[in-house]
Amino acid sequence: MMLFEEIIASFIATLLGVLLGIPSALWIDRKIKLCNERERAIAVLSALKEEINHNVSLLKQIQKELSSSSVIFYNLDLNTWRATSLEDFETIIDHDVICRIFRLYYEYEHLSRKIDVQFHMHYSPTRALQGYLKEREVIVNAILVHAAVLEKESEQLLNKIDEELKRMKDSRRG
Repeated sequence: MMLFEEIIASFIATLLGVLLGIPSALWIDRKIKLCNERERAIAVLSALKEEINHNVSLLKQIQKELSSSSVIFYNLDLNTWRATSLEDFETIIDHDVICRIFRLYYEYEHLSRKIDVQFHMHYSPTRALQGYLKEREVIVNAILVHAAVLEKESEQLLNKIDEELKRMKDSRRG
């Protein structure tokens, strides 16, 4: 009888270990993965924040330096944006912040195309054409108006990103 009782006790202990151990291990693993994803999201959002800050400086510089008689040789910084996929963080980063980032970078790319146009116009044979100065003035004005709007939108988004980073950092503590 003693052997039978030991087998039953051992079986019950093993069963309890499996019933409690596996779910606990899965829960711990899920928490660790969520924490790692949150850390990656914070790193990506922080990198985008730095890039947007840099772009705000460039937008101010464009508004200060660009005129119908000048040409700008630099463009907006889109490197972090192009190397990042925010879709990986849709469950971590606030949806509104992600949408605003997508919209802002769409506008950055649009402005970059305008900057490229003004640059190519300046160094192309179209410069010899009669309507060049008028076309140049149109593209320069379009760039300046767009840059002013993007500067404001960028600064508003930077505030939203700061709030989101604070929320994410607070949630990892709690």
